[in-house]
Amino acid sequence: MPDHQPVKPEGRTYSTVGLALAVISLFVIPIVFAPLAVIFGIIGVLKHDRTMGAAAVAVGILAIVVSVAFNTM
Repeated sequence: MPDHQPVKPEGRTYSTVGLALAVISLFVIPIVFAPLAVIFGIIGVLKHDRTMGAAAVAVGILAIVVSVAFNTM
């Protein structure tokens, strides 16, 4: 019986880093970490990891919007 493991997408590392940066950006220095999260998420999507990459982009953009909203109050 062959041992078949699911193949990780090539961009999983980029997506994971992007998602981690996105979560960090919600709490610490969003002006630095959120754009990096979006960039890493886009690289992840381009390297065929659509789900986690898109999540990193979405949370990164959310962090940017929240940061701008709180800074304008």
